[in-house]
Amino acid sequence: MADALGIAGYFAPVPSHTKALMTPNQGLQKYGPAGWTAQGGVTAAVLAQMGERGDRQVLDGEYGFWAMNGSRDCNWEAITGNLSKEWNILQVKYKCWPCCGVFQSPLGAFTKLISDNDLKPEEIQQVIIKNEKLGRLPHFLATEIHSHVVAQFSLEYNISVAAHRIKVGPAWQARSAIEDPSIQEFMKKVKIEPYPRAEETHHQESEVEGKPYINRRPSCVQVSARGKLFTQEAEYAKWLSTDNAEFRATDEDLAEKFRANAANTLNAQKLKTAIDTIMTLETVSDTNELIEVLTG
Repeated sequence: MADALGIAGYFAPVPSHTKALMTPNQGLQKYGPAGWTAQGGVTAAVLAQMGERGDRQVLDGEYGFWAMNGSRDCNWEAITGNLSKEWNILQVKYKCWPCCGVFQSPLGAFTKLISDNDLKPEEIQQVIIKNEKLGRLPHFLATEIHSHVVAQFSLEYNISVAAHRIKVGPAWQARSAIEDPSIQEFMKKVKIEPYPRAEETHHQESEVEGKPYINRRPSCVQVSARGKLFTQEAEYAKWLSTDNAEFRATDEDLAEKFRANAANTLNAQKLKTAIDTIMTLETVSDTNELIEVLTG
């Protein structure tokens, strides 16, 4: 394990999160290369298993992994405190809509509003989204949606797609949606403003209460249509709260999202088998069994 960690430390990519967030239209790379990171982790484990020695002090000392990544200090207690007792994977959250997490709360408010009032795209004159300030960093300000990656980080685009009642799933980022003149035109109706209450809530949870994860994501949506102003507020983002069970994804929610994403690859029987296998993963003794049910 020490060798695997040591090798992985040398494979780890630089922390590119802030650079990505501060750069509009930076390309097709997200702010963390998940595939490359996973490849490095698996390769490190296999090399260690084969006998290759790694830097067994990769986390230690003034030149350790924290310094390699440009940090000014290191929280040593966080590395070993409650080791084997607390698992960060239990904090993993899922997104209801196929776009950035910072958009999930206003999308929840907007979809509820247009559904409750049966508002059609052509009836809507303007949409005002009041959201947390993170969503106004340069990374999120693209107005020309030229790829599925950029589509994930444009709130105007995703509000427009939701307004057109496109089924949640891969269709949200399909070329047909990206190039749809009606969706492009509706984007011009969307105006985004800061929402001070969101920042107050974030400060309360992270600074005052010391929570490692933000749970409440307040937002407010105002829609001008039919000569009236419709308003909908949201306190939580759907599926992104660990504290409030009402806003956590159920197993069936996740199974349905899997069906939507995999329907073009797996037939109905394979979809069912894949879900059954994943939900009883602890009984799977051979990873080939899992790969087989996930293969179209």
